[in-house]
Amino acid sequence: AVASTSVAITDNDSSGGGGGGGGGGGGFFPPTPVDNSQFNVTPTAGGATTVVNADGTSVTVSVPAGGVSVNATIKVTSIDKNDSRVSQPSADSGLIIIGNQVYEITATDASSNAITGFNLPVTVKLIYSQNDIPNGINEADVRVYYYTGVAGEWVIVDGLDIDTINNKVLFATKVLYRTYA
Repeated sequence: AVASTSVAITDNDSSGGGGGGGGGGGGFFPPTPVDNSQFNVTPTAGGATTVVNADGTSVTVSVPAGGVSVNATIKVTSIDKNDSRVSQPSADSGLIIIGNQVYEITATDASSNAITGFNLPVTVKLIYSQNDIPNGINEADVRVYYYTGVAGEWVIVDGLDIDTINNKVLFATKVLYRTYA
């Protein structure tokens, strides 16, 4: 099974947006879990879970009714960004991970097979701390990226809703088996 992770990343040069950055070193390895939550979803009922970290940051994953074709288990795991197996953006990419956590988000069916696509968009909400924004970084430039373990690069997630007043980033996706940052 392929692992996926979710965290907020920003472009360190504050030019806004941008393409994918280079990946970290020698490939992707699933990180060591710190805390996790899982929930079951059926084709007729949606569901949601939130993982809250000690520092108040969090991730919420919401699957709407009709979002899956089969019964599924969604698992969200909070992982320390400095875990040796988290692939950091390359220094020349200009990307930095915001905050202390990344999030592994996976979906499996009753036979533990990966569910990589959903019928309807799944909503992911990341809450970050104002203290996580480094000096000199424009908070409005915070973006979410996903890590491609095969290609070894960070790719920007389109369609973000960034709320700098409430320190949250929302996006919708039909794919969860990715590493998000």
